[in-house]
Amino acid sequence: MMTVVMSRRAMWFGFVVVGASLFAGCGSSATPAHRDSTHQNSADGEIAGRVLAAPACPVQRVGVKCPPQPIVIEVQARAASKVVASARSGRDGTYRLSLPAGTYTIAAVTPNRYPRCVPRIVTVTAGRTTTARIDCDTGLR
Repeated sequence: MMTVVMSRRAMWFGFVVVGASLFAGCGSSATPAHRDSTHQNSADGEIAGRVLAAPACPVQRVGVKCPPQPIVIEVQARAASKVVASARSGRDGTYRLSLPAGTYTIAAVTPNRYPRCVPRIVTVTAGRTTTARIDCDTGLR
């Protein structure tokens, strides 16, 4: 027969882990605040584009190109100041949102000071894809 000895700390840790997993399983079945950007019905259209940041080089020299660089960031579609859809841009900076026809403010958001991104006002037409590039300032000077 094997005897297992647990410290008080290990036992409390076990209780916390079990309790957290039970609590996580007790969620609400309410509709999420953010619309699934991959869902699309016949009245929906799409907004697609890239999020690019510049300047991308700490020191830019004459004759040396330093194009804007794609960034991974959350892109939100807002209507009447409420977030109605969101998606994360890919490593290549591309994003795609499926939305009902209407006018939206598209914004790339971050909790950090930089990059600072310029919001765009975009009109979505049912059954069509509207392209919207979002430009961000890296803060490099």
